[in-house]
This record gives sequence, structure tokens and C-alpha cells, in this order.
Amino acid sequence: MRPGIRLLFELYALALRNPREYPGVLEDPLAYWQKLLQKTDISAKPNAFEATLLLAATRGLLLDLCATGDRSRVERAMELLAEFVEWRAASSKSNGMSGMSRYP
Repeated sequence: MRPGIRLLFELYALALRNPREYPGVLEDPLAYWQKLLQKTDISAKPNAFEATLLLAATRGLLLDLCATGDRSRVERAMELLAEFVEWRAASSKSNGMSGMSRYP
């Protein structure tokens, strides 16, 4: 999947330089992540902050993978991110709070 991921980053870079030539590439990137959060019950009311965190972390890890090729390290980092998200969801539910955005 690395060629596809590299292409994705190339498209982001081109769209950042000239958004008119690449319409839609940078539009509403959070909508997908908010829907994903809703489906997985990570947050009862997913918000833009939660979606931004997951989007930025995922993009960063994918970029790291493309730059270094260190798949095992990047996969472990993604597992840690997933564990954090699960912990926050469980913590929020046990404290009667909704969403990851509440601090313990």
C-alpha cells in the first residue's frame, strides 16, 4: 500500500500549493473520521477535536512509514493510539462523561 500512501501525500502537497487545480482534496477531511468515531462507539457525539486528533496521528504515522519504512515501529505506535482511544472511551463511560474530549 506504500505507493498509494505516497500518492496520497503527493496529492496533499499539490493541493496545498494549488487548491484550485485539485478541488476536493482538502475539503472536509474530518467528516470521514467523525463517521468512523460514531460507528465504533468511541464517542457518543464525535466532535471535530477528536476527529482532528485521529486524522493527524494517522497521517503522521503514515508519513513516518513512507519516510522510514519501519513498519513494525509504526504499527506498534498505531496500536498504542488505538489503545489510548479505547481507554478514553472506557474512562468516559465509567465516569458518566461522553466523548474522548473530557479529561479524567
